[in-house]
Amino acid sequence: MKILIAVILTLVLAFGSVWAWNRWSGKMAPGQAEPITVRVDPARRENLVEIISAPGTVQPRTKVSISARVSARIAELPHKEGEIVTRGDPTATPPKPASLLVKLDSKDLEAALRTVKARFAAQQASVKVDEARVAAQEASIAAAQFTLADVERDLKRQQGLLSSSDVSQSIVDTAQSKFDGQKAQIESLHQNLVGERANLLVLKHTLEAAASEISKAEEDLSNTVITSPINGIVIKLNNEVGEIVVVGITNSPGSTIMEVADLNQMLFVAKVDESSITGVKVGQKAVVRIP
Repeated sequence: MKILIAVILTLVLAFGSVWAWNRWSGKMAPGQAEPITVRVDPARRENLVEIISAPGTVQPRTKVSISARVSARIAELPHKEGEIVTRGDPTATPPKPASLLVKLDSKDLEAALRTVKARFAAQQASVKVDEARVAAQEASIAAAQFTLADVERDLKRQQGLLSSSDVSQSIVDTAQSKFDGQKAQIESLHQNLVGERANLLVLKHTLEAAASEISKAEEDLSNTVITSPINGIVIKLNNEVGEIVVVGITNSPGSTIMEVADLNQMLFVAKVDESSITGVKVGQKAVVRIP
C-alpha cells in the first residue's frame, strides 16, 4: 500500500512538473504576442473624434496695449492687475464715463499750451497792426491820386496859357515837375502797399501756424488722461506711479504702460504639425484640452 501511494505521488509530481514547464516555455517563446482584449459594440451612427497634439498659447481675442502719446511722469494708476475696467456709455442716462487707466503729470504741457497761446495772441496783434498799415497805405494812395488829379489839371491849364503866351515856359516846367513828382510818389506808395500786403500774408500764415501749435498743445494735454477703450480686465501692469513714460520713435518702441483684455472670448493659437494638418478644416469645431 505504501509503495502504491509513493508511485501515485511520483506520477503527480512528474505530470505537474511537465505542465509547469510547458506553460512557462510557452510564455517565453519568441514572437508570441500577448492576448488582445476586444470590445464588441452594436453598430450605430456616432461622431469620430481625432486627437491632435499641437503646442500653442491661449490668449484673449481682444487685447489692447495702453501706451503714452506724450512723454511725461505717471501721476496716477487707479487700477491694479485683475480689476475690471469699462469704456463707458455716453448714451446712457446719466452718461457713464470710461474708466481712468492712466493720468500723467501735465504741468509742463500746460505751460507749453500757455506759451503757444501767448505767441498766437502776439501774432494776432501783429496781423491787426499790419492790416492797419495796409489800410493807411491805401488811404495815402487815394489822397495822392486826388492830388495828382489837381496837379494834372493845373499842368493842362498852364500849357493852355503857354500856347497863348500868357505864362512863361518856366511856370509850365514847374507844373510838369509837380505832376511827375506826384506820379512818382504814387508809384512809390503802390510799391510800399505791395510790400505791406506781402508782409500781412506772411503774418497770417504765421498766425495759422500758431493756431496749429495751440491745437497740438491742447491734444498733447488731453493725452495726459488715458481711459479704457474696451470693456475688460487689466491683465498686465508694466509701470509704477512716478516713472517717466516715453513715446515711440523710429526703431525705438514707446512705453507700454499696461494691457487690457476682454476675457469673454479666448483664442487658441497653435502650431499644427504638417502630418496632422490635413484633418483640420476652416470653420471646424474643436474641443481644446490643456494638460
